[in-house]
Amino acid sequence: MNEETSSLKKQLVDGLSSGTLLEAIRCIRLNNRADREALGQEIAALHNVGKIDAIAEFRKLNRSDQQHDFFMVRHVLEKALPLINAPVYAVMDCVTYLTEEAGGRIGHGVLSSSFIKFCEADTERPKKVLLAALDKVDDTFAFITSAIIAGSHFQVEEYAGKAVELCSHENLQVQCQAVHALRCIQYGNRKDLTGESLLGIQKAVEKRCDENLFSAALRAVFALYKVDESKEECVVEIMQYILQQLSDTVLYAASELLFLEAKILPVSMIDLLLQALLETNAEHHEAIRDIDSGLCSLWQRGMQESVISFLEEILVQEQHEFSVKQFNELIWEIAENKERSLDILITRWLLSKQVALGRAAADLLEASPDDGIAVAADLDQLQELPEGIRVFLARKACGWFFHKQISAASFIVSLIDTASDDELEEINEILFHPLLISYSGSVKDYLIKVVGEEPSEKVKLVIDTVLERLNIYHESLESPVDELVPTQVQRETHLRYMNRLMAESYKEARKNSIVEQIATKFCLLYGSRSIHRFENEFVSQNARQEIPMQKMRHSFEIPALEYLDPHELNYKLLIFRAEGCGS
Repeated sequence: MNEETSSLKKQLVDGLSSGTLLEAIRCIRLNNRADREALGQEIAALHNVGKIDAIAEFRKLNRSDQQHDFFMVRHVLEKALPLINAPVYAVMDCVTYLTEEAGGRIGHGVLSSSFIKFCEADTERPKKVLLAALDKVDDTFAFITSAIIAGSHFQVEEYAGKAVELCSHENLQVQCQAVHALRCIQYGNRKDLTGESLLGIQKAVEKRCDENLFSAALRAVFALYKVDESKEECVVEIMQYILQQLSDTVLYAASELLFLEAKILPVSMIDLLLQALLETNAEHHEAIRDIDSGLCSLWQRGMQESVISFLEEILVQEQHEFSVKQFNELIWEIAENKERSLDILITRWLLSKQVALGRAAADLLEASPDDGIAVAADLDQLQELPEGIRVFLARKACGWFFHKQISAASFIVSLIDTASDDELEEINEILFHPLLISYSGSVKDYLIKVVGEEPSEKVKLVIDTVLERLNIYHESLESPVDELVPTQVQRETHLRYMNRLMAESYKEARKNSIVEQIATKFCLLYGSRSIHRFENEFVSQNARQEIPMQKMRHSFEIPALEYLDPHELNYKLLIFRAEGCGS
């Protein structure tokens, strides 16, 4: 026996003698966190030689007792339990109690694997646990599932048969645990057993309509498919039946299945799951996160059309108001794609004549910089469409991307090369008014950059034309009508008014500001630096610290027409967005 083991043994025995064994376990774990494995082994060893009754001692663990760290001490039992020789019924009672103390179902999983290993240590234990669990059914802990999983370690055919038999049990909890057990059994090379298991699950779901049973069955049938892929047709049939009886619990199971298994799900099952998940409530954020991750995996698998079709259906439905921004992971995947996926999707949605999809196209650019990113129309989608479609797209891009002006301008410019002369005239007008007039800084700079990249003569001619029109427009503004020029008094009055509004806004913003709670406020009257003193333990007097003031600058461009003619601008943008849309 080494010195460390001897020390552990002494501390545990001393704790038992003084009636503070649980406190001793907690102290050992706090002083050396690496000792959990060794601590569990030592407790099991002391129990097995009769020096302590570990099960009885852990049965005293109380979550409300602040003296013990409930979860820390219970983790030690997880390591000790597989090595302990104790009556099955006493262990079941202790496990049930600790699960209830941990919060019932919430605390179930952490002890499950340890209890299964405990049962696997003796061929008789699974039988005893199963008999006891069936004699008194309790859903606090899944003893039936644990017993069947442990028993299948010795006799997979026998215990798989027991699980199939229990799938037809009158008690719902027994059915659910039996179905879950069929999911977790390690079948190994006994693939022939999956057929009977699937039949048992099918009978269970057809016998009783219950959302918990259905969600367990949905997970189980796919686990059996992974064991034997030749059973795909049977699994699809059962999944189809389950997904006709939708509830929130079943939808959560479906979303979880898509999230976890999207990379290996066959197309037949993907279609079923996606069709069912259209019924997901927009408020169920956990399910939506799973769907988002699953869709991202499907996109990476090359199933872009299925993903886009699902998005389109869920976005245009009226019963649930979804936003494409809820599928954040997928949006990033699309934006990072090297094959112009963003351009293709934006073009498709602007052509759809659906307001919801137009808004979704704008939301795809939400994460881009303030002025947007350069995007281009997918011209392949326009080949068979009638003349005038480029003007339609230009108006849509201007309407939906107006506040991402670089995106709007770049999309419109990409339409010029294939546009007819009649279309060019209208595209020219849209590019100039409202885009270039509103953003005479960023859009002008972008158009000059395009000209510098030596575009086609057609594109260069249009850009030169709109830039010349902008120069003429600005020159006309420099010759104002004297009667419309505000007087000095009017300017000062307006300035005081704006200063008052800013002061009130600043005061209101400070009320709930976290900065007011974590920072000290100083009022600087003059100077180029701030000076303050702080205590320093290395010197006898307060230390002096000087912080030079530095410039901090941020700018953004406000559309000029929002000041000059806001009502006409908003009306025009609404017309652009709604044009041709049936819904």
